[in-house]
Amino acid sequence: MDPALLTFQEFWKLVNGQDKYHPSDAYDWPMAKMDGKREEYPTLLFRKKIAGISFEFRMKKEDLYQDKQYVKMDENHWPVRDPSGEIQYLTREDLERLKYRRYDYAFGVFDSEQEVGVAQDEWGCVLVAVAQEYRQFGLGPILTKLAWDAEPGKTTGGCTPKGAKAVQKVHQEYVREYMRSGTYSRMVREGTITKERVQEILKSAKLQERYVSPASRLDLNTNNPEDFLLFEQNGGFILYNRKLKDFLVDERLSEDKYSTWIDKCIKGHSFAGGGYHHDDKLYLHQLGGDTPQIKKFMFNLALSYAKVEGVPLKIFDDDLNMVNPAEVEMTEDNLATLKGQPINWQPFKMQEARFRKSFDKYNEFEYRLMELADMKFRDFGGGASASRRILVHRKATGSCLAFPYRNRKYREESGEIWLVPGYN
Repeated sequence: MDPALLTFQEFWKLVNGQDKYHPSDAYDWPMAKMDGKREEYPTLLFRKKIAGISFEFRMKKEDLYQDKQYVKMDENHWPVRDPSGEIQYLTREDLERLKYRRYDYAFGVFDSEQEVGVAQDEWGCVLVAVAQEYRQFGLGPILTKLAWDAEPGKTTGGCTPKGAKAVQKVHQEYVREYMRSGTYSRMVREGTITKERVQEILKSAKLQERYVSPASRLDLNTNNPEDFLLFEQNGGFILYNRKLKDFLVDERLSEDKYSTWIDKCIKGHSFAGGGYHHDDKLYLHQLGGDTPQIKKFMFNLALSYAKVEGVPLKIFDDDLNMVNPAEVEMTEDNLATLKGQPINWQPFKMQEARFRKSFDKYNEFEYRLMELADMKFRDFGGGASASRRILVHRKATGSCLAFPYRNRKYREESGEIWLVPGYN
């Protein structure tokens, strides 16, 4: 079976002979439910950069011709037993003679360590699923083609509407491969296929219908330090990627659709703020970072701010593991003082302010930045991205979230009402 030598209608009948459809929400999994590990897919097939993200396509291949894998059955479909009553199994020779499927293939696509798509066997059918947050990159057709390259013509068992489109895209790619390589022309010259048959295949493939997702044109690599900016206000520090502007300002990009990438633009956050009755120290109210190195940097910024203010920083139990005794002097009640020189964050702050001034006339971006950072690194027990949680909150209450960066005097004088618990 060669898909490139079939019309799309013939190919569709091959892989979905019953013309069966599943509802659109079948296999509709968020990234949180994609729990495959890279080490489970030992073979790296290739890397592909899409929208600035380097995706890894990996494979695991299991030999099914194992001892005691398949029970030997008689003509009445009853297990065959030896004289002692022991069940008998098919030998490797039996399996080869009966042409049992030899290998079980599974393919996974990963963004760093996170599995974002999978193609695997499900009850003898091809199951392809891509995480909701990664559906705009064309990963589904790539996975589907890998599955069919390994097991040509394997049935789908039915398709969702998006799955049906992926089947058509895969068929188009098979046809394009033959066109690029000149295989059709060679076969016509050799007389193994007619020119009319080739034209029939090309017409059915509808090659002119080639949709390119807007997301594939974006650069969604949010991990380049050259794109990082540092925001600071009253002891609150936010490290973020300047690409955040594109998502929050460009009206063509739906904030709801790109909430995962908005979340990835927030790299780190710390807040060294005052308490309610004490002015002799600051408190490390919040700390977070996408990597241990970023989290350490945010911690040192908080320590630096406290040192510049001339007061110690109260460290809560959850963050005591960040303290390096060689760098920080600690008291018995967890008051920390930086031993060395504080980080001079002012040049970074000025650079960030110049960037924001160029487009944030009414401070809307600033408020959203603080909102996102607070929500991302607050412990909500996992689940939705910060951007999505904020959208849900706004729809439910009609209000925005508060920001822990205003000092207490400002809040008392302005009568500002705070909605985030823990900062009133």
